[in-house]
Amino acid sequence: MKVIKLFLVLMVLAHHYGYCQTIDVSKHKVIGNENIDNTEQLNALFNSVRANSTIFFPKGKYKISGNLNVKKAIIITGQDAVFVGVGALKAVAPIKLSNMKFEGVFVFLSSSNSSVINCDFNNITGNAINVSASEASPMKNIEILNNTFFKIYPTTLALINSTGRAVYIASSSKIENLNFSKNTMSLIYGGSAFFARGLLTGFKIYNNSINKISGQGIEFFKVSPLSTGIVDNNKIRMCGSLRAEQNIKSGVGCNGIFASVLNGGNLNDVSITNNNIDSVLENGIEGPFGLVKGNTVSNTGYNMVDFPTPSPEGIFGGLNIIDNKIINPYGHGIYIFKTKQAISDRIIKNNTIRSFTKRKSYSGICLNSSAVSVMNLNITIDSNSIDNFETAISLPHSGKSSGLNIRSNKFIKCDKFIKNTNQTKLFMKLNKVE
Repeated sequence: MKVIKLFLVLMVLAHHYGYCQTIDVSKHKVIGNENIDNTEQLNALFNSVRANSTIFFPKGKYKISGNLNVKKAIIITGQDAVFVGVGALKAVAPIKLSNMKFEGVFVFLSSSNSSVINCDFNNITGNAINVSASEASPMKNIEILNNTFFKIYPTTLALINSTGRAVYIASSSKIENLNFSKNTMSLIYGGSAFFARGLLTGFKIYNNSINKISGQGIEFFKVSPLSTGIVDNNKIRMCGSLRAEQNIKSGVGCNGIFASVLNGGNLNDVSITNNNIDSVLENGIEGPFGLVKGNTVSNTGYNMVDFPTPSPEGIFGGLNIIDNKIINPYGHGIYIFKTKQAISDRIIKNNTIRSFTKRKSYSGICLNSSAVSVMNLNITIDSNSIDNFETAISLPHSGKSSGLNIRSNKFIKCDKFIKNTNQTKLFMKLNKVE
């Protein structure tokens, strides 16, 4: 009687959750020999399985000559299994992809509840992983974790700003709860290693390693000001170091972390924290982020002779810039710039800014506004250590200031201390010169 009851319970559960198959592709005329094309067989298999089935690829190289279309929720996993050839694995339904290798074949995701985990992407022309949310189909719960990206190329040099990325995310609606963590990216020849555009809420970009790339490390391009999330504990090195190979003679577009905002505005609810950025051709961190805290930024604008840029700052922009270490920037340590607008509501506090070489016209902290009437509103510059700059703190251009507080800062080996303010004498009493 108990056996019958257990059977009935299992039947109810199977009906409720759906019966899941585990399928070994080698038993379905799919051959792991890189000389045999499996495109037709795999598309037939993906169409025939039940939803939520697991497709297992044993060791081998599975040649693909076109697109693999996933139209129902499935799990794809393998053991030393490699997709080789050209084309894409295109999923318009939820997909769980793990423990697979891709050589020449990229992945396209356009459905919620999808993941790519523990996969390798090598020698791919295009974008290795593409995530696209249409206006009719917002996405949520996307995980891209523990993957390796190596030698990712743009389709042509003219398309460097749209292809050649490890991950390319474009949304005309909304992507919610994106987790991009613990990935390793090197030799990325496109415009950035990670690229995102549109409205992203609740995103997490955590503990990734980015090294030796052509453009930006992490790029948010024309994102919505309503975006929310955190970029935390990433290691970013050598942004722009591949440009000599590509014969690109400019350092523009080689920031460690970069953001531009759709129709202007700030990213009040985006935090940039605890990242380590070293040796980038342009700025270490650029963008109107709500919080920039606990980052270490070193050697920005590291080759201005061969790859010049007008902006080799340590940190360019930000609302609350706190507890950062900025070491040897070619330009300003912290730079805030507004055209015909007042700079307002900023806290710059507890930062350590040190230059190895004094360069003319560069300051430890520079607030540059060309507003005609009021230049600075509600600005606090507090408890920063500024070492070896021509000018410690500079506020160029004319204009009045309201609520400007410069106090408890330490100036070490600076030629000038506080420049271009009618309150210099007052502020100097509140700061320390060594």
